[in-house]
Amino acid sequence: MASTVTLEDALSNVDLLEELPLPDQQPCIEPLPSSVMFQPNFNTNFEDRNAFVTGIGFLSVRPLSPR
Repeated sequence: MASTVTLEDALSNVDLLEELPLPDQQPCIEPLPSSVMFQPNFNTNFEDRNAFVTGIGFLSVRPLSPR
């Protein structure tokens, strides 16, 4: 005996399940949505040019390997 369920019925069942209270009053574990803002800076006028050159030189000579 096979029964078919329509997509609308399935989605309404999911909506009903989301409305059920949790018996142990556990909070929702999903975090609130948040946005990340990234602002690249392509300015090559470095304040500490010597430190930048030393760091790049160090990274280009030393191979990166996991410890």
